[in-house]
Amino acid sequence: MRLFNIQRAYGDRIRLHWRAFPLIPDQQPGRRCTPQTQEGRQRAAAEEPRALFAPPPLDRELPASSIPALTAAKCAERQGETAFAVFHDALFAAHFRDNLDIARPDVLWAVARDCGLNLPRFQQDYNSGEAYQAVLRDYA
Repeated sequence: MRLFNIQRAYGDRIRLHWRAFPLIPDQQPGRRCTPQTQEGRQRAAAEEPRALFAPPPLDRELPASSIPALTAAKCAERQGETAFAVFHDALFAAHFRDNLDIARPDVLWAVARDCGLNLPRFQQDYNSGEAYQAVLRDYA
């Protein structure tokens, strides 16, 4: 939210470019919401009240990796800056507000569909592996 305020204030004089940084780069199945998870979300919500953080229920399963969501964001970016911005916001809400598992392809496809992305192109880009490689390059 703060970055978008800066972007709005400076207009065309700046360009915001997102890079992928996997917080959970490897597969960690069985991750569960703990009191620490809830506390972290509550702290983030206090710092950014417009972001609508909603702590997941205790013991809810959490995404096993952040790579699928980052790969999907790269796919959205291939459909243009506006498509990426809409997808990025929806993906953030899906994870932090709606507590959906954004490591699951069916969740990512639903978010892409709801954002009005070209779903066949999105899925083709995702399955090609090029977006995944772009995530790895950003991470490196």
